[in-house]
Amino acid sequence: MANQTRYRTRRAAFLLRWASLTVGLLLTGLGWRTASSYAGVDSLFPWALLAVGVTISVIGFCLAHLVVAGRLYPEVEKLGLAVMRTHNAVFLTDAEQRILWVNDGFTQRTGYSEDEAIGRRVTELFGGPKVGDPDADWRSGNLVQHEESLSIDSLFDTENCSDEPFRGEMAYRDKAGESHNIAVEVLPLRNYSGEVAHFAVIANDITDRKRAEEGLQDYARTLEMANHCLEEYSFSAQAATQAKSAFLANMSHEIRTPMTSILGFAEILRTEGDLRRAPPARIEAIDAVIRNGNYLLQLLNDILDLSKIEAGRLEVETVSCSPKQIVSDVEKLMTVRAREKGFPFTVAYRSPLPQRIHSDPTRLCQILINLAGNAVKFTEQGEVRLEVRLLKRAGAEPLLEFSVIDTGIGIPSEKVEKLFEPFIQADSSTSRKFGGTGLGLTISSKLAGLLESEITVDSIPGKGSTFRLTIPTGSLAGVEMVEFSSEPSAPIEPKPMEESEDVENLSLPLRILLAEDGIDNQRLISFLLKKAGAEVTCVENGEEAVRHAMQAWREDRPYDVILMDIQMPVLDGYSATQQLREQGYEGPIVALTAHAMREDHMRCLKAGCDAYASKPIRRAELLRLVADIAKPRTVPAPQ
Repeated sequence: MANQTRYRTRRAAFLLRWASLTVGLLLTGLGWRTASSYAGVDSLFPWALLAVGVTISVIGFCLAHLVVAGRLYPEVEKLGLAVMRTHNAVFLTDAEQRILWVNDGFTQRTGYSEDEAIGRRVTELFGGPKVGDPDADWRSGNLVQHEESLSIDSLFDTENCSDEPFRGEMAYRDKAGESHNIAVEVLPLRNYSGEVAHFAVIANDITDRKRAEEGLQDYARTLEMANHCLEEYSFSAQAATQAKSAFLANMSHEIRTPMTSILGFAEILRTEGDLRRAPPARIEAIDAVIRNGNYLLQLLNDILDLSKIEAGRLEVETVSCSPKQIVSDVEKLMTVRAREKGFPFTVAYRSPLPQRIHSDPTRLCQILINLAGNAVKFTEQGEVRLEVRLLKRAGAEPLLEFSVIDTGIGIPSEKVEKLFEPFIQADSSTSRKFGGTGLGLTISSKLAGLLESEITVDSIPGKGSTFRLTIPTGSLAGVEMVEFSSEPSAPIEPKPMEESEDVENLSLPLRILLAEDGIDNQRLISFLLKKAGAEVTCVENGEEAVRHAMQAWREDRPYDVILMDIQMPVLDGYSATQQLREQGYEGPIVALTAHAMREDHMRCLKAGCDAYASKPIRRAELLRLVADIAKPRTVPAPQ
């Protein structure tokens, strides 16, 4: 609308000028001709006509100017008021940078009054540090655009500037010496001849924004440094965890290797000969060696489990399994322990159970054995009971609840929270009286977390405790629900594996190469194998194992089985096995490893072993493994 008004005003003024000029010229021309015709005649008429024409032209031009001014002045006045009152600093200079006009925003932002600013050059006000400024190296008036630094003089260069406004950011100091940042726009204004006659400058204070940006940049740098520190701490923690795992693995090897001889020879003493003629004290001593050796192994396994859990290296699986079978396995083991202390261990099924659930049966059984074992250990009289029930939930999968209830010493309420911390027991005196390290509950709690379950405790000192484990069952769609009997099963006397009839009657007429650097372990393993009918050749390192194996193979008398210790001098078991496989040896190789980590077992198989046996070596396990892996096979002789 404003543009249309300006257009109509200019059009009316143009028509008025044209009409007045036309009439004026006609009258002037008519007057001039009349004056020429009456030359020498004393008459005023021609001259009067000439004067009227000129007057009409002048009056027309004046009226046209008044029309334009009268119609456009309100708009100009509004624009001037808007520029004067804007909070941005706006000022006008000539081609020499001398300030001609400033608005109120300029005086407010810079601290200079109108009289102080008008007539002075821009560089005089903002071109450098103030007189007496202690920061003598500080320079203001630098604008940054496209990573280029430009001075004020370059912005007011009348010869090289373009018609496009320059936009950039500028740092300057006001009259009081305070530093500011502004976003500035400089627009060159040209006259009718095309020369730059003025510069219009608009400046917007962005100091707060700049400070916020600098604050964000500082915060980003702080976060970056913190992340770097966290990465270093994480790396250090990982290195410490790896070092701890390596230390525990080495300790496991160093402890398990002699335990093979200790437990192996103790079991030989316990099973060989006529024990009826042995003094009772000797049998008790042998049993004590076996019992404490097994306890030491259990302690070692607990420490390794805890280490693997803390390092995030303990793997759990989700498979279909029978809760009834898991409970039965726990019952068989705990019944014997409870009977040794003179009280019963019972199982009660409080609801129908699914025949199958989805969980990790090994870890679930480990948790229940730890909970039930603790209950038996801390109970002197009464009973220990394992109750099982199915908990249904609306809109969610059911839970299976296992409750281990005992009539033992109980736990004070203030000690319950610390039960699941490593190496913690409710009372330090219990460790001396009942034994144990306090790792069982810690491991059980962490395993429960891995199974997405939890363990809760209710206890009354002097009356007993109840430990509850709830685990998700997984989907039970199509799974049959079974009502199991809560009647106690008949006591089972577990027969030692070494005394089982199938092992006693097992015959191994095989040629076996045993690579083992420990003399005691050589004697033990070769004794067990020879007693079963095997012919055993012993070597002390991997290099000798490779030489003997390849020589027998070339002579077409290959060994039926090679038992390869992993950690040996000269050449270890991994390298020896790899060399044999690389040379085309296809006979069965069994790794004997004192390393209990799963990745160590996988490394054995990756190196080319067909199977592995963990130390300490148990007689029945060893003989069964050798019998299974040495089944008749045809091993082609080398060409």
